[in-house]
Amino acid sequence: MKISTKTDYAFRLLLELALNYDKFLKYGNILRMKDISKKHNIPYKFLQQIVLQLKKFGYIRTIQGVKGGICLAKHPKQIILGDVIKLLEGNLLQIVCFEENFSKKCKEKNCVFVPIWQQIDKQLQEIVNNISFEDIVNKYLSSQKRLEYFI
Repeated sequence: MKISTKTDYAFRLLLELALNYDKFLKYGNILRMKDISKKHNIPYKFLQQIVLQLKKFGYIRTIQGVKGGICLAKHPKQIILGDVIKLLEGNLLQIVCFEENFSKKCKEKNCVFVPIWQQIDKQLQEIVNNISFEDIVNKYLSSQKRLEYFI
């Protein structure tokens, strides 16, 4: 399993937006991409690409204009870590045996490792599919030294 830089940045972005979700609902506060880019040291152009992709799949809403910015399009409990990973990375466990036409690549017909990889994949899916961004926010807030997250 490998999480790319793009997915890591997407996680940071979603966490930032999830931490500010209540402020958006109460006060209409939205975050500016330039501020997020600077705060998290994410190249701005790269952040724009991530935002577009997350917007396309309904995770983020963009607001145009002078007071424009971005916010979550869903409640953080509706944004599941596994869904974001699948969207940006595809399969978590990247094993030749799981690819289409794997029989052409696999030299053993009854490979002992295939069931092991399948079990690992199943358990990994169960973990990431049961973690929402609301869970991540709660964990962050309870364990963090409490950095200021106001932009």
